[in-house]
Amino acid sequence: MNKKFVFFGTPEFATYTLNALQTQGIVPSIIVTAPDSLQGRGLVLTHSPVKKWALQRDIPVYTPEKIRNNVEIHNLCKEYEFAILAAYGKIIPQSLLDCFPKGILNVHPSLLPLYRGPSPLEYQILDHVTHFGVTIIKLDSGCDTGNIVAQREMEFISTPSKQILGQRTFSEGGNMLSSYLAPYLSGILPTLPQNNSYATQTKKIEKADGEIKLVDSDQKKFLKFLAYQPWPGTFFLFEHANTKIRLKITDASFEDGVFIIRKIIPEGKKEMLYVDFIRGLK
Repeated sequence: MNKKFVFFGTPEFATYTLNALQTQGIVPSIIVTAPDSLQGRGLVLTHSPVKKWALQRDIPVYTPEKIRNNVEIHNLCKEYEFAILAAYGKIIPQSLLDCFPKGILNVHPSLLPLYRGPSPLEYQILDHVTHFGVTIIKLDSGCDTGNIVAQREMEFISTPSKQILGQRTFSEGGNMLSSYLAPYLSGILPTLPQNNSYATQTKKIEKADGEIKLVDSDQKKFLKFLAYQPWPGTFFLFEHANTKIRLKITDASFEDGVFIIRKIIPEGKKEMLYVDFIRGLK
């Protein structure tokens, strides 16, 4: 397939879709991603993973702060028949959708209409679902409400971490696009409306969501750990000598129904074994 197109995406997960497409010789002509951001303790200005991917391949990359009413981006997109979007992180306005005669195809890491919204990976893990999957939809002005182009279920032996689930679903999304893109563009692949009566919605994850509370079941604690790594991460407040110490959990497991904390980072300190932290309090 030698059609030229635009790719919208930002985080590492989006690069898995790009890699899968590239394996089949499908490479975007231009890439639109988020602007550079300050990251790490040193607040270093850093490219998004998708921008790094584009620069390594000499693909023109655009990093607009806003795309709504952005004349440059709109005029640029009018030169292309279609676009692909994977985890871009910004709402696409109708005016930009209208720029593409064949629309924008979106890789969504759930079995839509289940888990619409910004946090499908986290919510599926937290809900301890048994049926994961990925859906390709043609974007419309709603929140993940567009017609389904293709959908595929995926199996896991056990509940995956967000990193594993994201890598597999976005990679599979790229593989699906490789198979379905040509028939979709030729008009011979029908799209199906979603059944809104089955729809569920996710919300944006906040940093405070990562708190693990002692009253939570051990399974819920572990599911939170799987869902929130690496961001926002999980933490709990450890009470000692009439003070509360914030401990970030960096390594944990679930064995015989018990949530086991292996490594933590006490606030303001370096990573250490949890057992060593406990010993140090005695």
